[in-house]
Amino acid sequence: MECRNERNAAQLQSRADPRLALSGILRLGVSETIVHTWLSGFLSALHSEMPNLDVEMTVDVTNNLCAGLLDHSLDMAFLMGPLSAPSIANRELCTFPLIWVASPALGLPDRHIFPEELTRWPIITYARNTKPFAEMSQRFRELDGPPARFFSSSSLAACRRMTLDAVGISSLPYVAIGKELEEGTLVQVNSTWTPSALDFTASYPTVPFNPLTELALEAANAFDAARLAFDKKM
Repeated sequence: MECRNERNAAQLQSRADPRLALSGILRLGVSETIVHTWLSGFLSALHSEMPNLDVEMTVDVTNNLCAGLLDHSLDMAFLMGPLSAPSIANRELCTFPLIWVASPALGLPDRHIFPEELTRWPIITYARNTKPFAEMSQRFRELDGPPARFFSSSSLAACRRMTLDAVGISSLPYVAIGKELEEGTLVQVNSTWTPSALDFTASYPTVPFNPLTELALEAANAFDAARLAFDKKM
């Protein structure tokens, strides 16, 4: 009798909130910056909202995630957007400012540094087929003096590791290296020019309609709003 009562209670709860009964697979594309910032918290929130949902994740650069949305191999992607395509909808997700950082072992001067001076070291940055690399490459091409040497990678973890190992200077999201700055294993480089902040969107095909995508998008928006509110309190 007790098991039957529990089953009836679960059925009533499911009818009261249909999200609890939804099942299936959400094919989610994710930029690595999101992986290293708030993806885990979002997935926990999503599981609480839809406990019967399976998530199949693809971590890749934005260009490849865009292709996945257009060929419908992905249901939704958190990427550096927005994606300009008639069949794709974009919703603002979050913005991460970039800062220049380096290992203290490089001994950079404690003053404002001009971009021309940064070219003394390799510039560690995002992959060549990304917006940050395109902006950075253009900026350094406009300078007089020796050309910049870029050590580009699609892996944010690899960029952080190379920076910690004093391979060069990098421009990374503060949110991804706050711990290293606090510990002193990385120091901020005060440059007169810093690349633009990274703007992320939740992008998804509008046709065919996918209720899992819509509910996951609601969870993403709610989680990011809660994260921003928490950050302001801190």
